[in-house]
Amino acid sequence: MKSSDLIIPLVGWFVGVSVVVWHLWKRRTPSVGLPFAYLFDLTMIHWFGALIYALPWYFESGEFAQDGVRAIDVVRGFNVSCLGVLAFAFGVVVIGPLLLKRSRIRTLPATRGGFNRRLPTVYLFVAIFFNFVLGPFIRRIPTIGTMAQSGWTLLIAALCLMCWQAHLDTNKKKLLVILLFTILFLPVTTLLAGFLGYGVRAASIVFLFVFIFYRPRYHLVLGAIFSLYLGLSFFVNYMDVRTDIRKAAWGQSSRMGVLGTMGGMVSNFKMLDLHDEDQLEDIDRRLNQNILVGASVDYLESGQIEYASGKTFRDALIAMVPRIIWRNKPVVAGSGDLVATYTGMVFGEGTSVGVGQVMEFYINYGNTGVIMGFLILGSTIAYFDRKAAEDLKNDNWTGFTYWFVPGVGFLQSIGSLVEITATVLSAVVFCLMINWFVMTRMAGARRSAR
Repeated sequence: MKSSDLIIPLVGWFVGVSVVVWHLWKRRTPSVGLPFAYLFDLTMIHWFGALIYALPWYFESGEFAQDGVRAIDVVRGFNVSCLGVLAFAFGVVVIGPLLLKRSRIRTLPATRGGFNRRLPTVYLFVAIFFNFVLGPFIRRIPTIGTMAQSGWTLLIAALCLMCWQAHLDTNKKKLLVILLFTILFLPVTTLLAGFLGYGVRAASIVFLFVFIFYRPRYHLVLGAIFSLYLGLSFFVNYMDVRTDIRKAAWGQSSRMGVLGTMGGMVSNFKMLDLHDEDQLEDIDRRLNQNILVGASVDYLESGQIEYASGKTFRDALIAMVPRIIWRNKPVVAGSGDLVATYTGMVFGEGTSVGVGQVMEFYINYGNTGVIMGFLILGSTIAYFDRKAAEDLKNDNWTGFTYWFVPGVGFLQSIGSLVEITATVLSAVVFCLMINWFVMTRMAGARRSAR
């Protein structure tokens, strides 16, 4: 096994992503960036983990790379992941548009709010109230608790609409202010929840939404390269203080103390160095899902366990039934023990390990499951993306939320299909409720004004 074995799949991955970017950047292809956001999420947990093993100095001398089994798992897992990305790209570029041509689904006439400059601000305040006031009380309530994540997504949708409004007004200063505000997701979610990933995912969705329509494009390319480098640099610094931050977020230590810790991180900030073995190992530990995928490939091929043969797909369908209807529903959110079951690995008690779509598709039907799963996933996300973009450009901003908020529910590359189906369905119900409330209140305000 050599580091050069990763070159071809690394290039293949880059080609798949480039095809999707080219497709979404075409003027005749309306988009709000959802396929691109999913690929970004998937790239962060697969491509960079494979990239460091392609570096000869790490492959030959890294603490983990010295374990030949781990290196083999990375290569096997990344080959499967690359197959999924190419299938996803085909779904976005070819199958998704075909579905749109045959589709007759339209936004319900009753929800058409038209162009309304106050709507993004209203969504923003509703989302803040729902997340930070109601959220702590409803998260533990069956069925309703699953909508808490939709409230967070509505906040993302509101910021996207504000960016779009600034774009229509050709107000680049306002757009820049909104994007700078979006960056605050990173420290806020890290301090409140103890996880950096929540903020990165939210900020990336907003930035990639802007990435679709902003001009000139060379600003975007340069900004993307710089942001990616700075983001990875922040990640390796965050890993040094992650334990202290989580203790504060989970009430095990003072929040004032963690502010001092973060201040120390900023004052001793180190930029990403691909020759720094400690930084590469941080990436290997947290951004290398290929290891788990490769381990599952080896475990299944050795015959130590049989393929799931669609079991997790059936669980994903069951997850769509509200618990308020089926109180003893046998499916719960999360990846459960799937990773441990299909890799043979043993994890610490209470450790949560995300299965991810690559591994979940593979443990059901092997490479065929990966190809078909990502074809369906890519075409479905492309469908939601295109419908949201059409409503956005037609000034039907309530219609935009009906497609965008559930569409964001698909962007869980590290999660399970159970989490995706439950999130998407709850997002649909959430949008129906929120848009009814918002449009009713705004109509009442207009009548009062008259």
